[in-house]
Amino acid sequence: MFKKMGWAVGFLLVCTTAQATSKLEFDTYTRGGSDWFAPDAPWVLQHSFSLDETTGSFYTYKIWPPGLQLEYLGGYPRAHILDPGYVRLVLTPPQDAGNLAVGLYENAKRSPYQNGVPGIDMTIDSTSITFTSGRFQVYDVKFNDDGNVTSLAASFELVHTNLSPNPFIKGRIWFNSDAAIPSVPEPSAVALLLAGIAAGALLKKKSTAKV
Repeated sequence: MFKKMGWAVGFLLVCTTAQATSKLEFDTYTRGGSDWFAPDAPWVLQHSFSLDETTGSFYTYKIWPPGLQLEYLGGYPRAHILDPGYVRLVLTPPQDAGNLAVGLYENAKRSPYQNGVPGIDMTIDSTSITFTSGRFQVYDVKFNDDGNVTSLAASFELVHTNLSPNPFIKGRIWFNSDAAIPSVPEPSAVALLLAGIAAGALLKKKSTAKV
């Protein structure tokens, strides 16, 4: 009997853990150091936050071309003064490409003016975010018979090339989904990794030359 009860409790815990959720994770970056205004100044993480169903509500709307608009409406008080009370995110495939599907969407432009390429748009509180290009990757997306989105998991990046080639906004969105989204290294971490590889290659070259 106790074995059966243990099995039932374990099954219940597994089901509870696997429950689909809605959540928005955000990273914003800014130039760092004393020469933060220089074009080649390093970019550092300024603020990161996570918004979920305990802090607000999530809504989705279908838009044309066959993509989606997701909105987050938060409550008060906020956990941090920089946390937004409203976020609007638009993700659309290229025109005439069918519904949004699992995959990587590169060179995205502001929706709905993307003209043949993927579209992305973002509003945080009352500010429409200015950017020159973006990209997003969809890991899970499902629609019902009416064409409304029932689940979504995606990562996204926005770049303003007049400021830096590095993304100044990165994020991940889950809407009624528990799909895994790989973590993306911060711009500074990528730069350090590349510098380390280059330094290692240089040392190896010098060592070989001495031999």
